[in-house]
Amino acid sequence: MIEVPGYTIVRKIGEGGMATVYLAVQQSLGRRVALKVIKSTQINDSNFNDRFLKEGRIIAQFQHPQIITIYDFGSNGPHSYFSMEFLPEGTLAQHIERGLSPERALEIIKSVSGALAYAHRRGVIHRDIKPQNILFRQDGTPVLSDFGIAKIVDADDTQLTAPGLAIGSPVYMSPEQITGKPLDSRSDLYSLGIVFYEMLVREPPYRADDVISIAMMHCTQPLPRLPDGLGRFQPVLQKLLAKTPAERFETAEQLIDALDHPESSASLRNLIDTARMDQTLGGALFSKKSGLIGGLSLLAMLVGGGVYLALNRQPVDSYEQLALKHFQNGEFTQSLELVKLGLAASPEDGRLLALRERAERYRSAADLLEQARQNRRDGSFEQGLRRVEDGLRQVPDHGELLALRQALQTQLRERQGEADRLLAQAHARWQAGDLEGGLQAAEQGLQRAPDHPELSTLRTVLQNRLKERQLVPQLVDTVRELLRQGRLEDSLKRIEDGLLMVPEQPDLLELRRQASAAIAANQRIDELLRDCANRFPLERLTGQQGGEIAACYRQIAALAPDPDRVRAALQQVGDRYAELADAAIRKADLQLAGDYLAQLALIQSGHPRLATLNHLLQTKRKQAESEARRAVEEEAKRQAVEDAKRRGAEDAKRRAIEKALSEPAPANIQARPKAPATTVLKSELNPSPKPAKPRPELAGPSRQKGPKTHCREALLKAQLGEPLSATEQEECQP
Repeated sequence: MIEVPGYTIVRKIGEGGMATVYLAVQQSLGRRVALKVIKSTQINDSNFNDRFLKEGRIIAQFQHPQIITIYDFGSNGPHSYFSMEFLPEGTLAQHIERGLSPERALEIIKSVSGALAYAHRRGVIHRDIKPQNILFRQDGTPVLSDFGIAKIVDADDTQLTAPGLAIGSPVYMSPEQITGKPLDSRSDLYSLGIVFYEMLVREPPYRADDVISIAMMHCTQPLPRLPDGLGRFQPVLQKLLAKTPAERFETAEQLIDALDHPESSASLRNLIDTARMDQTLGGALFSKKSGLIGGLSLLAMLVGGGVYLALNRQPVDSYEQLALKHFQNGEFTQSLELVKLGLAASPEDGRLLALRERAERYRSAADLLEQARQNRRDGSFEQGLRRVEDGLRQVPDHGELLALRQALQTQLRERQGEADRLLAQAHARWQAGDLEGGLQAAEQGLQRAPDHPELSTLRTVLQNRLKERQLVPQLVDTVRELLRQGRLEDSLKRIEDGLLMVPEQPDLLELRRQASAAIAANQRIDELLRDCANRFPLERLTGQQGGEIAACYRQIAALAPDPDRVRAALQQVGDRYAELADAAIRKADLQLAGDYLAQLALIQSGHPRLATLNHLLQTKRKQAESEARRAVEEEAKRQAVEDAKRRGAEDAKRRAIEKALSEPAPANIQARPKAPATTVLKSELNPSPKPAKPRPELAGPSRQKGPKTHCREALLKAQLGEPLSATEQEECQP
């Protein structure tokens, strides 16, 4: 893509035979523009740029709502350019394809006529009126654009194109434009008539498969009749498309008046006669007698630039002579156009075929010569020499190409020697560690030899080395931050990438050692964590394992102080002990709860639930102690009541005994020696220990018999009115 100073090209939006249109941004104002670039090499005129710039100044001064605004113009090497307002709503050709109403077509044609009237009053002929050059703003306003091949009327030194050369679009060109005759504003009106016809019918009036046939139809064929319903526009089109300029509207203002007042306009008088003349001319040119040759003869006379040729001579000779003249003048494109006309009449003419082949070769050689010269100016000697060689294959004896080849070869040898010297210098500085100096030498060498492959490669290598050197401090900082975050794998990858760029860099080597050690430590930590988890599963923790658990995880912390994974594992264990302690407290198993909390303190002294659970445990203990004291007190009270009852019963018993002893014994009870009352009372209240019962084997005949000891109690029971058992009654009866 080309470069135009002051503009940033975005994309190509159109292309024609002589120009390319780009969407670009004008850097100074930041606005979007349409940038039309014309190749001046397409026009064989050494003064093209001077005339282009001179006419551009005139056209750029136009201020009309239906004429595109030109912001800038100029030349850049072989290219000349226009900078214009960018109109994104499409061309008239696109609108025609979608279809236009007659009213809309009339509105557009009057707007464009107003633009042409403005330009014609200022002496400018557009010369390329066609649907593609009529654009639309967002509000639907038609805008006439593309004054790139315009001509200043009556200005001999400012005519953009060479006399006799037909430039434009053949489908819309006037007969005088086709034949290379002098033009005036009426030629634009003819082209506008073709556009008007196409808007109404959706196709131009003259159509053919080749340019030559279309050109002949413009010069000879009468205007076709409009379809039914459009007949009111036929008179206007008939006058617009008259073959002779004198028979057309004189000005665009007359056209506008005829469009606004078709029934009363003086400009439409005698249109019937004009139409008849056109039909008669066309009929004569294409009659059965004259046939195609007659039309070609007329066209030959027209192309000859006003030189009338006898009808009885073959037009082929005229084409050959004119083509040869242009060829000798170095106007190869014009020569080829004339050869095409001649071959249309005589396709097998050997002289014309030979001239065409020669003109094509010379035109190709001329193009290559100009390109090679530009390459030389740009310093691209190798590319220029290749184009010279291509040109010499077309024309081996081309003097200018031969001279340019010799000059390029000499310059290449000189440049190659200087480039080789700078290449050696760049290598030496690189080996000495002077990357900046080596790069500077390589750049100098490429300034002299832009296509030098070794210098290009060395420059790239040195640029990369410098970038890598500049990136090392930043890379080191990045790796350190990754290590701080614990992203060991990422840090190691960055380190390895850096060492590929700068092998044996000390900081990176040290960081690699640290990262590798940290990764190994992490692997060991993972193993130990798994071991601790297997030894002390959460579901089987007891109230005596805290010390062992703490010791297990302490060895892990020694490998990597305060690692997240160790904290997480201890947190799980601590949470489990907290759950166990909480459950024991709820079950009132305060001893077990205390054991669990003691283990929790060993494992994680800062556990968030430790203080709360300890407080709850102490509260439960105080409650238990209080309840125990109350139970003791209640038991003491109960015992005191029972003791009081017992003492009361003993007192009552004592009184009963005393009473019984004081009364006489019943008659049925054998009298016994009466002991003193005090003695009996004492014996009853304080009974003596019973003597040990003698063993049977020790009892002998000598043992004395006496009243049975239980009879005393029976006596008392009888005295108290208590019933006696059968044994007591039997043994204690007198």
